[in-house]
Amino acid sequence: MPMLPITIVCGVTMAEIVALMTWLSDRNLLATLPVMALALITPTALLTGALELNLRLSHWTKRRLGLETNRIRITHAKYRNIPWKWIKGWLFEPLAERTDLAKVTVEYAIDRKGKRKRAWSIVLAQPEQTHALKSELDHLRERGILDAPIVELTEPATFQQKPFRFRGMVQLALALYFFVHGFPLVATGISQPEKDRQLSSDSTITEAQPRKPARYMARYFSSEKEVRQFFLVTGAALTGLGALFYIWGIATACKGRNPAQNNVTSKDDTL
Repeated sequence: MPMLPITIVCGVTMAEIVALMTWLSDRNLLATLPVMALALITPTALLTGALELNLRLSHWTKRRLGLETNRIRITHAKYRNIPWKWIKGWLFEPLAERTDLAKVTVEYAIDRKGKRKRAWSIVLAQPEQTHALKSELDHLRERGILDAPIVELTEPATFQQKPFRFRGMVQLALALYFFVHGFPLVATGISQPEKDRQLSSDSTITEAQPRKPARYMARYFSSEKEVRQFFLVTGAALTGLGALFYIWGIATACKGRNPAQNNVTSKDDTL
C-alpha cells in the first residue's frame, strides 16, 4: 500500500495528541496506553478496511464496457471515461481456464503524451457479445473514430506484471510529520501577545500561574520572549527538516520514473 507511511504518521500524531491530553489533565500515562495504542493503529486499520471493502465490492458487481461517439465507459477502474484518441489497442484472446470464453483487453493512456499506459479487461460470456463488439469496433474504424490496432489471438497472452511502487513515499510521510509539528511552533513564535492581556514580550513566567504548561515552562524559561524564541527556533528546525525530506521524496519519485518505465503497460485493472 503506497499510503501506508502516511497512515503510520497519522497514527503516531494521534497517539501524541492522546499523550499530550493525558499530561495536561494530570492523569496516569500508563492508564491511557490502550487508548494510545488504539489511536496508533486506527488510521492503518481504516485504510485496510476501505481497501478490503472496495475489493469485495468490485467482485460483487459486474464489469461493464460502453462505446460512445467520443469515448468509452468502463467500470472498476480509476479512469472510467476514456477518449478514443487515448485508446492504444484492443486485444481479443481466449480465457486460459475457459477457452470457450473470450477475454477483451483495452490498452489506454492516462496522459496526453501517451507515455503512461494501463490496461483494462473484461470477459465476454457469450460468443454473440464478442462478435457484436468486433462489429462495432470495425464500424467505428470505418467512421474514422477508432485508429488503434485490434489484435486477435488464438492462445491466451502472457503478461509480466510488475508490482506497483511509489518511490519516495517514506520521505514524504516524514516531511508531513515534521511540517505538522513545525508549522504550529513557528506560528506561535511569530505571533504577538493578545492586547487585552497587557503583557509585554518580556513578561515573566512564574510557577504560581494556574495552567500546567505555564508552570512547566517557568522551570526552564524566565520570560515569554524566551518561550517564543524557543518555539520559533524549534519550529523552524522541524519545518526545515520537513522541507528537506519533501525535496528528497520528490527527487526520489522523479528518479524512479525513467522513460523506460513510463512506457510499460500496467495491468492493474484486469479481471
